[in-house]
Amino acid sequence: MKRSNDEIWFAVNNYGVIIKPKEKEAFCLDNTNTNYIKENFVNAVFESKDKTMWIGSRNGMSIVYPDNTGYFLTMKEGKKDFSSCDIRNICQDRQGNIWVSTDNEGIIRISGKTRNIRSLKYRQYCPKNGKYAINDAQKCMEDNQGRLWAISNSGGLFLYNKVEDRFEYQNRKLHLPDDQTFSVEGDASGNIWVALNKALAYITWKNQESDHLRNITYFTQEDGLGEIKFSADASYQFGKEIFFGTRAGFFSFPPSAMTKMKNQPQFGIIISA
Repeated sequence: MKRSNDEIWFAVNNYGVIIKPKEKEAFCLDNTNTNYIKENFVNAVFESKDKTMWIGSRNGMSIVYPDNTGYFLTMKEGKKDFSSCDIRNICQDRQGNIWVSTDNEGIIRISGKTRNIRSLKYRQYCPKNGKYAINDAQKCMEDNQGRLWAISNSGGLFLYNKVEDRFEYQNRKLHLPDDQTFSVEGDASGNIWVALNKALAYITWKNQESDHLRNITYFTQEDGLGEIKFSADASYQFGKEIFFGTRAGFFSFPPSAMTKMKNQPQFGIIISA
């Protein structure tokens, strides 16, 4: 990802984080040259609105401030310590909360002033407290309407209920055919695109209330996707395009054109190996 100071940060398995400054040589941050990276198997890097970098590894979370000082976070709620979680994705909502998707501790919400780590508060969503049905989460994503979604590679699609402070299972409600969910992205209209096992689902609503479902459209092999197998959390928005990664490459599309695809057979998705 590109940091606000124009550095490019790469999360690297077994090698920590590789940083490429603009017009300078790349260098590495790992557990041999920092005291805040405890595990070199890094899965996610993210920059929050206050320009803090978040580093999610197989064994916990580290933060790096704009002055490049950093800390390893001890994440606890009451007596429960989940600092050694296996982090898969990090995002931030409109209120400034950080949402951490993990492979073994469910979802973790971090709130407070990042520059004062003692002020940070942690909230876990997992089966034991009934706030999230499974232990693994692949990604959280806030859509253009302010709804917070979560996906799991084994458990499907979930929507955060702000009133009850928990994530609710959506596959049955939305009639999604598969619990294996690889990635999710929102578009400018407040609708979402969900990568399933063998299809890309486009879900639209009549308004921002999630109960007022308008339609679900599936794009499959017959629509030009081929025998597609999505990769986990391999999606991104850039400009007016959405990108999804697969085991054979990636494809991209502007959502406005994709929605007309069923009625325009000549429209083609660009697939790159």
